[in-house]
Amino acid sequence: GLIAAAIIGVLSISGEYGSGLIRTTFTANPRRVTVLAAKGAVIAASMFVVALVTCFLAYEIGNVMLSGKGYAPGEPMPALFGLALFFSVIGVLGLAIGAMLRHSAGAITTIFGIVLVPSLIGPLFGDLERWIVGGSPLVALQKMAQSSDAASEVAGSLGAWPSVGMVGAYSTVALIAAAVVIKRRDA
Repeated sequence: GLIAAAIIGVLSISGEYGSGLIRTTFTANPRRVTVLAAKGAVIAASMFVVALVTCFLAYEIGNVMLSGKGYAPGEPMPALFGLALFFSVIGVLGLAIGAMLRHSAGAITTIFGIVLVPSLIGPLFGDLERWIVGGSPLVALQKMAQSSDAASEVAGSLGAWPSVGMVGAYSTVALIAAAVVIKRRDA
């Protein structure tokens, strides 16, 4: 789901660059940063709603499947809102990468690298693993979902909400960079 959210963000703008329709978009609204902000708002809102509904359904299905003795589900609401927010942030990150690279395949490959590579190469760095892996969006998602794969000895010392904030900071920086790139380039 994480990769899908990022890919939707990428395709929302790189598809226009690929087909040449971005020229029409910028002709209709020459304020390029406004176009980027509008696309970001639509991606963030739609990802939030879809992720919130999907995560709630997954939680309820899990409760039904795991009901019985020895299972304590806990409070779902802070984590479900955090997961939905996280998917929104990743969608906006995909949009920013797509706007900067303007090429679907390159932007999708970059998103795969941002999401997956830290978890794959982290073990190669010995004691630094927890800091390399801890900065990964995938680990932030695992922490928010309270997964056992996100233990602090492997995934850094940040908690779930600070990890989501860190990925939000990545997305904000990428979106600002995308705004600068869009203003300076021709369509």
